[in-house]
Amino acid sequence: MGLQVQSSALLMLVLVLFLIRIEGNPIPKEVHENGIEPTSLMENDANQITGCAGRPLMCSRGELFPRFLCCNDRCVDVTSDNDNCGVCNFRCPFNRQCCGRFCVNTLINIYNCGACGNVCPIGRLCIFGVCAFSRALPFPAPPLPLLVPPTPVLVPPTPVPLPVPPTPVPVPMSPSPTPVPMPVSPSPPPVSVSPSPVPVSPSPSPVSVSPSPVSVSPSPVPVSPSPGPVSPSASPKPVSPPPSPVTVTPSPSPVAVPVFPSLGPEIPTMD
Repeated sequence: MGLQVQSSALLMLVLVLFLIRIEGNPIPKEVHENGIEPTSLMENDANQITGCAGRPLMCSRGELFPRFLCCNDRCVDVTSDNDNCGVCNFRCPFNRQCCGRFCVNTLINIYNCGACGNVCPIGRLCIFGVCAFSRALPFPAPPLPLLVPPTPVLVPPTPVPLPVPPTPVPVPMSPSPTPVPMPVSPSPPPVSVSPSPVPVSPSPSPVSVSPSPVSVSPSPVPVSPSPGPVSPSASPKPVSPPPSPVTVTPSPSPVAVPVFPSLGPEIPTMD
């Protein structure tokens, strides 16, 4: 029983060894110390052109200072190859790296800090291939600012001006014409008419009647002279109305004079 288990275990181990794929690492230890990635070396090896010893111009790409030169029967990039830095067969020391045809120390060089072309910011030093005081990548997102609502500012209300009525504009008035006094002819003074004396006839004396007829001579009866004609007063002249009202005193009306009839001689009657 124990022998069968051992033999089966050995058989399984042999099968596993056949199935395992063992890969070797052809990159030397010196390359790891210089910080060169194996992927870049594999790509360079795949893109390298060999067999250029008889035709060195086949590595040129028409550049003024050619990057690729034929070194050891193969075209190499002399700007980044540590074994051929700048020219063929010029190898950089173990602590240097070929950057731009020069061997530089990437541990302290601020223009090639840790790798070719890695420039440190202004004011920072390169220490052991890392820019001092540099943040780790990726950079953490900056904290979002707190949104604080603005404090309302109490503004006193603006007083509203009361409406002011417009000032009336005085209208220029044309001056009224000054009334010109018109000469008024004076009315004639009233004529005083004195009433003429009217003679009063004496009352007739009683006559005694005798039974005998007595001849009675008629007594003369004084006859009052008839009043003379009275001249009428002058009529007022028409006055043209002036432009302005003028009070005119009315002329006196004519005085009516009573005229008594003259008494004739009374004839006595006989009873």
